[in-house]
Amino acid sequence: MGLASKLAAVSERPLRVMTFNIHHGEGTDGRLELARTAALISLWRPDVAGLQEVDRRFAARSALADQASWLGRSLRMSAWYGPAMSVRDSGGMREYGNALLTRDRLSARDWAPLPHAAGSEARSVVRGRHPLGVDIWATHFSHRDHGERVDQARAIIEAWQRNARPTVLLLDANAAPDDRPIDILGEAFIDVWGSLRPEPGWTFSTSNPNRRIDYVFCTQEIRPVQVELADAGVTSDHHAVVADLLVPPGERSGKGTRRETAGSP
Repeated sequence: MGLASKLAAVSERPLRVMTFNIHHGEGTDGRLELARTAALISLWRPDVAGLQEVDRRFAARSALADQASWLGRSLRMSAWYGPAMSVRDSGGMREYGNALLTRDRLSARDWAPLPHAAGSEARSVVRGRHPLGVDIWATHFSHRDHGERVDQARAIIEAWQRNARPTVLLLDANAAPDDRPIDILGEAFIDVWGSLRPEPGWTFSTSNPNRRIDYVFCTQEIRPVQVELADAGVTSDHHAVVADLLVPPGERSGKGTRRETAGSP
């Protein structure tokens, strides 16, 4: 390795990320126990965790808890929530969606809806800028309709192209590596598992693993170093994926402007 390459390697900054569909804290044993979710995240010590199927005072199934905030407090991480579904009733606002947990507070935080057909379950993407200067996105594609997943993947690409910044995408795609939505995401992103591991890397289901539908993606400027499955046991019906990435040097994001359209965590 030449001097220039050595200097470039030294200047890259490590970032550990996790994607995890937490199944609103309910395990495959039927028990609602969010502490198990926290324990798994804590075991792997990610700098950023992108979570799917997160309830915010949504229903009795999750004891009307604000799950993102609870996990943030328990793990001493900053929590940012982006609802996909919101229902207002006499008890207030009830929400279901995605969350980002981070050891360093994100700037430029927002969330946006993804396309879905009338009558189908709404989806969204939650986003923020890490102090290392990389954008972090977390999302969850439709579990019922292939056409919706294709539209949602295209919406992610179109949204990314508006700024085309170094980005990490954490998602439950409900799509296998050879499905069209993953091909679409591959136009802009690297599939970290596929770039580093020959194994199938099945993430679903934990009781009978036979599909890889949970992904860490990153843009070309970011260098994947290592990726692992975090065995969720009975904690969720999905295994988590944990990746170590090297982020290129750039301007560190400061406190900056935040687009907090979904309320403070």
